Amino acid sequence: MLLIPPAYDPKRTLDLAVMYRPQQRAGLEIKKLFDDEIILVSSPNALDPKFGKDYMFINWGPEFQSDHSLNFPNLKNPNLSLDLSVLGIDVLLKANASGYFPRRTVANFLEKKELIEIKGVPIFSYPVFSVYRHDLPKSIIRKVNEGMNAIIGSYKQEGHISS
Repeated sequence: MLLIPPAYDPKRTLDLAVMYRPQQRAGLEIKKLFDDEIILVSSPNALDPKFGKDYMFINWGPEFQSDHSLNFPNLKNPNLSLDLSVLGIDVLLKANASGYFPRRTVANFLEKKELIEIKGVPIFSYPVFSVYRHDLPKSIIRKVNEGMNAIIGSYKQEGHISS
């Protein structure tokens, strides 16, 4: 989740969040940004990357947990489970392990051959949304959207995300 610090009211603690599958609530605006592919990657030296002893489960939220359980019902207790999200890449590289990560976060590691994509396994796709209060000044929303659109545009241009 990306948090944008308050831009106009220092008493507020959160103006905008970026997340998978937000819940619609009164007073919130939700805008789809892009689709995120979560793929299985491995460090090149992992000995058993396809859900063996080198596999680590990274918690990408309740939807991913559910989809993971449905696709891998026999995989009950991976050797390592992390709620560290993208911080898990460091663990993966140092431990010679494998795990599911968003393509956009591992793209540079794949290009440098520091990680490899494991083929023949499910790829999970989730829409990503921005969520913000409907009472934010339009000028703030416009600036935030311009910045996010620039970042998303570069990800799309590099092929790291789809629409």
